[in-house]
Amino acid sequence: NHDEIHRHVTVLALTPTRLIVGHTDDQPAEPPATGIAAASSTESVALSRIGTVVLTRVVTQPERYRAGGTDVSETWLTVGWGAVRRLDMEQASCSDPDCEADHGYTGSLVGDDLTVRMSAAADGPDRVDRLTRFSSALQRAAAV
Repeated sequence: NHDEIHRHVTVLALTPTRLIVGHTDDQPAEPPATGIAAASSTESVALSRIGTVVLTRVVTQPERYRAGGTDVSETWLTVGWGAVRRLDMEQASCSDPDCEADHGYTGSLVGDDLTVRMSAAADGPDRVDRLTRFSSALQRAAAV
């Protein structure tokens, strides 16, 4: 394990028929190579395959928020098209605090295709606004 900060970039493009997702991460090169390596992936998703487009916004001082205001401190875009699923599991339990029985496991299967997070502090308020506008355009294009 390394105590390092790594860079990554995600690029989203919307065409009339597709969502294009490109992502690159840097990482330490595998021995015997030294230095940094970059891993890149690109996915082309038909808009007809997109089942969910979720936009989450975090608003500072919600009691004062007005539509179109600049109080959005961060935004997440989550898009699901069924390509990737994540299984979150945990040990099951009962309400008896003294119970030592094995209750097995419980879990949930969650779609995990794409999540992009931007914050005003790290990326700038203009980028947060651009992600919001992109999300709205994607919702309209995918008819979800």
